[in-house]
Amino acid sequence: MVSYNRDLIGEDWVEPFYQGRSNTDLLQSQVEVHNLPVSQDTGIKLLADIKDQSVEFEVTLHVVTRVRILNIITHHFRVHINCDIIVTPITGTNKHPTLLSKICTEKTHWLSNH
Repeated sequence: MVSYNRDLIGEDWVEPFYQGRSNTDLLQSQVEVHNLPVSQDTGIKLLADIKDQSVEFEVTLHVVTRVRILNIITHHFRVHINCDIIVTPITGTNKHPTLLSKICTEKTHWLSNH
């Protein structure tokens, strides 16, 4: 989920997969939003952020996973990751935003076996 100014602006999901023996720690997803209705206050803030070349988003990721080590497979657990990111905006001259800042927190919760 991607939010701006505490308003949800888009979300996506990744198909479930088995990782196998590879060590994958990067999942990519693209959220594209067009003609999003926003409040006047949010619109004014967004225009000011674009002018300042610094737009802050909150990115939230929720994953249910389990780990296999040799023949041992753990119970499912939830991983919640919240990131505050600041990027340069996409404009007519800037087609590739630059990550200016990223602060993330992570919480893990074991699920019961029942």
